[in-house]
Amino acid sequence: MIYGRQSAYIYGHMIEEIQYNSLRPFRNHEVPEVINRLLEVPYLDLLLSFIFGKDATEKVKEQLKTYKSIEDFQAGLIYSVLQVILKKSVDSFTYAGLDQVDANDAFLFISNHRDIVLDPALTNLALHEKGFRTAEVAIGDNLLTEKWIEDIVKLNKSFIVRRNLQGRELVEASRLLSSYIKYSLQQNRHSVWIAQREGRAKDGNDKTQQGLINMLGMSAEGKSLKEHYASLNIIPIAISYEKDPCDLEKIKAVYAKRKGLSYIKPPGEDNESMKKGILGSKGKLHIQFCKPVRKEIESLPDSLKRNELCENICEIIDRQIISAYRLNTHNFMAYDLLMERMPDFTRYNEENLRQYKHEVDQKAALIEGNQEELRKLIYEISANPLINKEKLKTHSTSL
Repeated sequence: MIYGRQSAYIYGHMIEEIQYNSLRPFRNHEVPEVINRLLEVPYLDLLLSFIFGKDATEKVKEQLKTYKSIEDFQAGLIYSVLQVILKKSVDSFTYAGLDQVDANDAFLFISNHRDIVLDPALTNLALHEKGFRTAEVAIGDNLLTEKWIEDIVKLNKSFIVRRNLQGRELVEASRLLSSYIKYSLQQNRHSVWIAQREGRAKDGNDKTQQGLINMLGMSAEGKSLKEHYASLNIIPIAISYEKDPCDLEKIKAVYAKRKGLSYIKPPGEDNESMKKGILGSKGKLHIQFCKPVRKEIESLPDSLKRNELCENICEIIDRQIISAYRLNTHNFMAYDLLMERMPDFTRYNEENLRQYKHEVDQKAALIEGNQEELRKLIYEISANPLINKEKLKTHSTSL
């Protein structure tokens, strides 16, 4: 591949991209300038030392200077960083499902959302290892607290989603975002990753927000709405973590909501959640790329109104994600404890159960509130993926 000004925009034409300059990732011709800017960041040595070790810092910085493209940056630095993270914080990492799709096609990956950084990063790791081009990633501007963080994520193919907007400003930003996603998929032939909801699923319920689907439909010029959704080539993704390093913060937020209280994030919580999510123990981690839903969307009745169509597409995506979610031992223990059932020792043993109950007691004790209610809430959050699977089975057999 040739790099430079004449082929700077491997995803599309420069003139077409001007309207997206406020949100798009960096392109190849911008890489050297951004790398030089990052090399001047005071925190860089500390960050690289923390990841790779003090002795490797200068070597990594010299390697950074050689990168001339986004692909260089991802295949070099980002891939190496993810290998270190997996080695330090994951017992096993597996993925499946990419053998059923064409690596030369472009897809809109709509994923359940448990971790701020690793959900899209490990999805791209799987794509890279299987010979696919990595996807561009939607990231909220609330996470870009410093310029150097924005530089890194935009070098890593992230585009910016503006949060906390109201009225006309929200509509205009949503329309631009919808247009950019369509442009990336259909003009640049470049896959896109986006979470199924704004914010992580704190209660264990992986549900697609109808507002997301509605936003995606705002760029349906020249096609019926159903045809437009089908043309986006949607593939749901189910990401399953055995352990959640950020579960304490999520429990606090859900508990406050249950009590009718406003949960206000303390300053820096998003940054702290990113650190915990990256470095904390996650146990087994699996990513399941589900089947494309194009045919299911095409089979929906033409008579559906916009809201009905969006609802049906949400249900299609949710069925795939819930079905594909990989359950772990704690899901079954939490379910049995929540439902006050006899322990199912075919799925876990007495020591597993004792240790799990002890961990739940410890977490509940760290939160101010009714301890019995908190323990039940923790069980519920862990049991919800299994509860949703059971509901899905019941719904399917009743049809």
